[in-house]
Amino acid sequence: MHNKYTFFYIAKKLRLAIPIMMILGLANFTLKAQTTISTTFANNNGFSIVTSNFTNSNTSAVIITDIASVCGASGSMPVAAFYKVTPVNGAPGIINAANGWIQFGSATITAIANTTTTTPQTFMSGLTLTIPAGATYGIAVQATNLRYSTVAAGTYTNAGGGCIITSGTNVSYAGDVAPNAPTFTPRAFIGSIGFISAVPCAGTPNPGNTISSASSACSGIPFTLSTQNLTSGNGVTYQWLSSTLGTVGSFLPIAGATSSTYTTTLASATFYQVRVTCSGNIGTSTPLQVALTPITGCYCVSSASSTDDEDMYNVTLGTLNNSSTCASVGPGPGSINRQYANYTSGVGAPAAPNLVQGSTNPFSLEIGTCN
Repeated sequence: MHNKYTFFYIAKKLRLAIPIMMILGLANFTLKAQTTISTTFANNNGFSIVTSNFTNSNTSAVIITDIASVCGASGSMPVAAFYKVTPVNGAPGIINAANGWIQFGSATITAIANTTTTTPQTFMSGLTLTIPAGATYGIAVQATNLRYSTVAAGTYTNAGGGCIITSGTNVSYAGDVAPNAPTFTPRAFIGSIGFISAVPCAGTPNPGNTISSASSACSGIPFTLSTQNLTSGNGVTYQWLSSTLGTVGSFLPIAGATSSTYTTTLASATFYQVRVTCSGNIGTSTPLQVALTPITGCYCVSSASSTDDEDMYNVTLGTLNNSSTCASVGPGPGSINRQYANYTSGVGAPAAPNLVQGSTNPFSLEIGTCN
């Protein structure tokens, strides 16, 4: 497939579907709220369980609250987590109570199959496993179809918030679940572990400015909100609010948005802020507006995988009429001969038509081949 039009991006090529979208209209470390440590291993293997060590280097206890990982198949899938009050140092044996392993979490999730990337999904949340200051616990994560990583011999660490996930030789074992023991090694955990301080919060929160991963977002494209300042200690609660006006009294709570960060999508420009509470004391972040990106700035990146097969010879929409041949190269940036043609700008780019919403506009598409 090669050159492609997409309305205003009048493409020359067609394969899966015609993408013409005409839409009008550490010691002494002070923990801050929730901290998440993510591992960085390749997604290249899988079975049912994998072990690692979790070290708390802080001067106070932490509480593991969330675990995320990767599944190799889709559908309903049971998951679980176990701990041991001593670190894994050699073959862990069967992951059961007889070997000192205690289950501290379980859930049934709707798994998303992922055998290539390291993007995790939440396995369990609301966990309450306390790791004392200075302690190292063995951790085992289990799923019916769990993904993990085959790594070379050595020691690997991923750290954050004064805590460390350790993988590698004599630590990372994977394989089948009880009554069998994980024996493949070294196999490293893929995913993340979230935790909070076990020390209660105190005083009035000062979240500061609301921060967004995108100042402007396309409709339906996720972005994440957070705060300038995180709030120390356990017992902190969050409630995100939104408003299309941004005025005092117009902000309303967002159902289910009760974490320190909030990921959402836009339908229109919206103001956001978060209300942070500690022992009845409330602090509210400064509102931030996230603008809606115009649709002309939201086209997906389009390119072809072949210079053969179907091609768009002509696109007509209202007063717009643009023809091309297999050898035509679009005048706009990104154009590649026989793969992609951008007709939004440059010499020879056709003028966009004026269309009236609700009216009938003539449209035609001529297809040919360029073998």
